Order: sequence, then C-alpha cells, then structure tokens
Amino acid sequence: MTDKPDVLDRAGGCLERLGNLALLLILNLVFIGLFFWGYYYFQNSLHLSRNGVDIPAVVVLNIRSEDAEGGEVFTPLFEYTYEGQTYTVEGNVASYPPQYDLGESETLLVDPADPARAGVHSWVDLWGATAGLWAGAGIGALVTNGAALFSLFKRKPTG
Repeated sequence: MTDKPDVLDRAGGCLERLGNLALLLILNLVFIGLFFWGYYYFQNSLHLSRNGVDIPAVVVLNIRSEDAEGGEVFTPLFEYTYEGQTYTVEGNVASYPPQYDLGESETLLVDPADPARAGVHSWVDLWGATAGLWAGAGIGALVTNGAALFSLFKRKPTG
C-alpha cells in the first residue's frame, strides 16, 4: 500500500469543496439580496422622514392574522384625512395583544406627493425593517464567511 490517497478520495474531497463553495456563494447572494431589500426600505423611510407631513390618524380596525408559529397577531388599520380626501393605511408592526385600541389616535407621516403612502411616525415603523434586514445580512455574512475562512486556513491533522 502507498501513503497517497487514491483517486476516489481525492475526487470526493474536490466535490466536497465544490459543494461548500457553491453553498457559500448561494448564502452570500442571499445576504446581498437582504442588504438590497433593506436598502429599498431605507429609501422609502428616508423619503417619508424628509418629505412627510405629520397627520393625525385613528385606528379603525385591528386586522387579525397568523404569525410564523401559528399564533394570532393584529396589525392596525389607520384612517386619516389629507387635503379633504380620506385614506387608510396598514401599520408595519403586528403584535399580540393589539398594539392599539379601536379609536386610538396616532401620528402618521404622509407623503404629500402620494398621500396614500404613509407610515406611523416612530423609529420602529420607519427604520425597523431596514435595521433588521441589514443586521441579519451583516451578521449572517460575517459568521458564514468567517467560518469559511477558518476552515480554509485550518491545518489538517497529520497522522
């Protein structure tokens, strides 16, 4: 017997490396996608925060839906009037129990160029999606690529 690995062992190692590289590439594409999705939310929030006007709104409905675990959550539906026209907009944050009571008032930021576009004037509603997507993409990319670099440079045991 020789000490050299046979052809099948080398081919298996090569296929494993290619598979790992493909997985790394796919995960990095997902992280890039999450980053750009966050950038989309960032642009919308930036536009509203710079150009929006504060308008009082009233909760007219708490929309019931299921969360990822099958539990019940509620999203507020706000009604507001801008320049004589009445609009409704769904809040961005679902919660259980409902975050707002029916008839409760809240301040919305309304886009004067498109009054149907509005959001609750709070940090979470404006910037929460961006922060979550960017944090997830950044942490995911650091952990995934850090593990890949670690495995690339670790020494293989001799024996």
